[in-house]
Amino acid sequence: MSLQQLAPALVIAAMVLLLGVVAFTSVAAHMLRSRFPDVWQSEGQPREWLWLQRTSAQSHVLGFLDERRYLATNDDRYIRLCAILRVGWYAALLLFLVAFAVLAAVVLA
Repeated sequence: MSLQQLAPALVIAAMVLLLGVVAFTSVAAHMLRSRFPDVWQSEGQPREWLWLQRTSAQSHVLGFLDERRYLATNDDRYIRLCAILRVGWYAALLLFLVAFAVLAAVVLA
């Protein structure tokens, strides 16, 4: 497979992964609010997380995931979802960087 064929596939894969991670992160925030109100309260009831709106760096949903504060829920399924989302955000970022590099190589070649 040539770089010209690989570039669009990587861009599409990156977009699909990003959209999936964004959607499920919002779902996870809604679940946190409805199923774990005590943890939601301890996080400061961050309504911005529900629709992934801009917020300060200290109270961002990615901090919640990266610092593994979801472990306070003690719910195996929710912890698994958040762990997958945490890895998904890193994978999406990495895939976007790779797609950008391949796309740049195709354009410059």
